[in-house]
This record gives sequence, structure tokens and C-alpha cells, in this order.
Amino acid sequence: AKEPGYFDQWGNRVTPRNLTQGFFRGGRRPIDIYRRIRVGIKGTPMPAAPPELKDPDVWHLVNYVLSIPFEDK
Repeated sequence: AKEPGYFDQWGNRVTPRNLTQGFFRGGRRPIDIYRRIRVGIKGTPMPAAPPELKDPDVWHLVNYVLSIPFEDK
């Protein structure tokens, strides 16, 4: 049986991004985060946002992600 968890299309384990570290796949500008939410990340379990999620709501999610404080190192 396959181990539980998320995997990309090549079978590599995918773990959720730790947003408190300030590293974002595809960039950290607001438009970069918007694109990740709107179109997803190809080849990974991150799907595109459903069409019912309107642009203002995607921008609310972007603002939420950017409001998450960084961890002190």
C-alpha cells in the first residue's frame, strides 16, 4: 500500500509550505501569491481555485497570507 500523504506527479512527497518562514513557491509579491491561488501549482496537489471563488476573495486570501508573521530565528 502507498504511504499516506501528498505527492507530486513524479511521486515525490510534497509537504505544505511553512508560511511563517517567508518563502513562497513562485515569488512573494502579492501578484505571485494571487497567481498561485488562482491557477494552482502544476504537477502538485495544489489545484486552481474554483471559479466560484471570485477575485476579491482571492485577494483577501493573498492579504491573509502576507499578514502571517515570520518566525524569529
